[in-house]
Amino acid sequence: MNTKQLLSLLEEKGLLSENDYFSVVSGSRADIVSLTGRELLILKDCSRNDAEILIKRLLRVFQDATPLLVLDNENVLRISIKDFNNYPVKKEITVLFDGRKAKAREALPYSFEAIDRTVHTLLAPGGCPWDRAQDHQSMRTYVLQEAFETIDAIDKNDMVNLKEELGDVLFQIVFHSVLAEKEGFFTLQDVIDGISDKMILRHPFVFKKEGKDSYASSPEAWEKRKRIEKNRKYLFSGVPKSLHCI
Repeated sequence: MNTKQLLSLLEEKGLLSENDYFSVVSGSRADIVSLTGRELLILKDCSRNDAEILIKRLLRVFQDATPLLVLDNENVLRISIKDFNNYPVKKEITVLFDGRKAKAREALPYSFEAIDRTVHTLLAPGGCPWDRAQDHQSMRTYVLQEAFETIDAIDKNDMVNLKEELGDVLFQIVFHSVLAEKEGFFTLQDVIDGISDKMILRHPFVFKKEGKDSYASSPEAWEKRKRIEKNRKYLFSGVPKSLHCI
């Protein structure tokens, strides 16, 4: 069934009107398509494998009872995303998901404890000789390398690799923080608290409800707050020396 036929069938069954906003994508994109768009998401030609990927992602973001509409041989089935795990996809189907009407799942708790403990172990007596021999200067190249590999994953829209590369960047952050902790400068908690406090300060229109208009959230207003905060006179004051040749 081509896209035009699919849309005609959905309109015929009252599942879609000319006033609806919608996106139609192939089921093979179930692993990368956005689930938070403000329109009806239609995945056509969805295989069993595509469906499993989609459900796994939906269950991370939305409550179990969130409904899906499944179009199978022109039959329409309304089913929760949890129950869809047991739905027998024998051939390609079409799945309709409306994120506007879905209830988001509460944010899952997370902790830096495991990676913090791992890095402390690597740098402790009896840990990894190579890691223990490093300092901030010797590790600086790896920060840049991991950042570029993360950008490459983003450019390729490779979400599987992006997850791994973000972990590599996080490892660098924790590694430098633990080095600094051992030197008596700051801890990982100081880094986390510092960036949180900075973002609150840079977004007064969100946290203090000051000047909540289009300018308040603009790049120009951001740079102005940054210059005031850093006591910088010019826009390019504070640009790292490593970027001067770019």
